[in-house]
Amino acid sequence: MTPDEFAAFLNSSALLCTAGAVLNLFLIRRRGTSAAMLAGAFLVLGLTLFGYAKWQSIPLAGAGGAFVFLLLASDWVLRMRRSG
Repeated sequence: MTPDEFAAFLNSSALLCTAGAVLNLFLIRRRGTSAAMLAGAFLVLGLTLFGYAKWQSIPLAGAGGAFVFLLLASDWVLRMRRSG
């Protein structure tokens, strides 16, 4: 895979993450805070992928990944509290 193909893959993945965030924002009335957490995780992941495609530093990409993990973990905790 050439660097241009890799950048195109990262950019298309970032676009897919943006679509996932928009979809979760449409579901916010029905799913509440969980949808907002997932939308935030999708946005941060998309921005991290887009930044990495534009040669951002590795530590900044790692921080974005850690933030996505925290958002997904908080969504999981909220779902566990709600279910029981």
